[in-house]
Amino acid sequence: PSHDKGACGTAGNVITIRSGQDSGHTGQVIFDGDATYNNMIHTNGKSYVTIDGTYNSTRNWRVTNGKIGTPGGDYYDLVAFYNGSSAGSKIVLRGLQIDTGSNGVYVRDCDGFELDNLYIYGIQHDHLIAAEGSSGGLGNNKIHHCDLRHRYSTAMRHTTT
Repeated sequence: PSHDKGACGTAGNVITIRSGQDSGHTGQVIFDGDATYNNMIHTNGKSYVTIDGTYNSTRNWRVTNGKIGTPGGDYYDLVAFYNGSSAGSKIVLRGLQIDTGSNGVYVRDCDGFELDNLYIYGIQHDHLIAAEGSSGGLGNNKIHHCDLRHRYSTAMRHTTT
């Protein structure tokens, strides 16, 4: 169920992965983790990649049913951009429903990411969207037109003393 795009685009030639737009090819795309998988969409260290799950201006991709971690243990992300030492940039995620997992979207060391028209709900742990990085790159990012609904449970709350 994991999708890991292997190539990088450029500013003038962005790699776009999108829902079918032609008649007969417009069904919903579902990444179902079967409560076993996580990071079902990720673009590790890649640049100039757009993942567009819209069809007729509606969300047509669903990332769901990810692996659930345990309080104080491992937490898992449904969608992740871990760019590490080969920092990626200009990643766009648009038109996805992301639900039922430990955490929603996690972005690390990505300069210029955009999260647009996401519906994130049914998250069991601490974040719907988390971003971290260094070198001042986080100021170049955009999160807009998203519907974010956290499912808070005191039983899942983890504190450190």
